[in-house]
Amino acid sequence: MKLTIAIPDDLFASARRAAADRGTTVDALVERGLRQEVSAQVSRSSNRPAIGWVTVPGGVAKGLDVADREKTAEWLDRHRG
Repeated sequence: MKLTIAIPDDLFASARRAAADRGTTVDALVERGLRQEVSAQVSRSSNRPAIGWVTVPGGVAKGLDVADREKTAEWLDRHRG
């Protein structure tokens, strides 16, 4: 796929020099960098601990409207021990 992007002139100049030093192209450097970023993001998100949901029998507490964020916050303020 072809894509047009805007990058600062100094970064492009550095990329051209780096590509020449490595015997590759700027396109290849950009592709490698994007792949590293995408894979690092996937790794970071997969390292997050799983959420441990706490459930109790009995359903929603009387007077608690979980569909209304403000009312839920007010209910929690009133019922914190």
